[in-house]
Amino acid sequence: MKKIIIVCSFFCSIHPSLAIFENYKMFEAYKKGDYKGAQNILKTALVKDPSDASLLFDSGDVAYRLQEYDQAAAYFTSAAKHAQDPAHKEKSFYNVGNTYVQQKKYEEAIKAYDEALALIPDDSNAQHNKKVAEALLRKQKEEEQKKEEEKKKQEQQKQQEQQQEQKENNQCKNPQQSDNKQQQDQQEKKGEQNKQKEEQKQNQASQQNEQKQNEQSQNSQQQQQQDQHKQQEQEKQKAQQQAMNEQKQKQQAQKQDEQQAQQQTQEQKEAKKDQNNAQQGQQGQAQQQKKAGELSAEPEDKADQEKDEVAAIIDKVDGDSGKEFFKSMVKSKMGSKYGQKNW
Repeated sequence: MKKIIIVCSFFCSIHPSLAIFENYKMFEAYKKGDYKGAQNILKTALVKDPSDASLLFDSGDVAYRLQEYDQAAAYFTSAAKHAQDPAHKEKSFYNVGNTYVQQKKYEEAIKAYDEALALIPDDSNAQHNKKVAEALLRKQKEEEQKKEEEKKKQEQQKQQEQQQEQKENNQCKNPQQSDNKQQQDQQEKKGEQNKQKEEQKQNQASQQNEQKQNEQSQNSQQQQQQDQHKQQEQEKQKAQQQAMNEQKQKQQAQKQDEQQAQQQTQEQKEAKKDQNNAQQGQQGQAQQQKKAGELSAEPEDKADQEKDEVAAIIDKVDGDSGKEFFKSMVKSKMGSKYGQKNW
């Protein structure tokens, strides 16, 4: 059988209805286990403010720990009535249920747990204690039924003893009739005994089946809770793994972006360097060409003038002697590069 989960503790750390020193004394007494001393201080405070929900709740707490369950139930019920906060009201109903369980008032306890669950439906402690109270109620009813059956059996046995005594008295009066009647009574008694044995067997079988069904139901509920808890853990682990994978992918993408950016920066630097080298090479080549041009080329006007002079000389001279003369003039008057090109 599962146990009741008890959650019963002071609701507030400081009570406005008490002086600071009285608050201190009350909590010190509570910590040391002096629940009677704490109860006396709370009773004094309740005289000043009987509708203070936190005082009523704490009074129920110390009464519960003193096993004064009637007072505890009354205090918790009054705390639920005066509480404004839904959480405070739900906790008060929850402890009303716990108090009724201690008094074996299981039907009242189930109603109190229903009041708590109506305020906060996902309170796992209230759900658990309600199931335990329901199981205890079924067991209580079974025990009461057994007691009633035993009581009936005792009454039947008592009636049989009285009848037997009466028969014996009658036998003394009439021995012959008593013998016949005694045999008949014995047969009837034997039949009744057999009948009772059959009824007992049937009752035992019925109780065993019902007990087996209850155990199966409890095992099924436990298995469902375990499966649910396992599923929640798996989903939690899956979510954590997914978050880790996403973070890892994000880091990898960020790292790739950084590498690409570095690579682009390096390529830009190298391209700029190549461009500068090309520009420097072009400038050097241009300077070399300019230098070579200054060394080899003659002014265009002077070359044209010399060419005109050569042409005039050629007009005056014919034949091979004129060609030889022309060659010699070209070599003497024109630069070697210019003359070879035009020749």
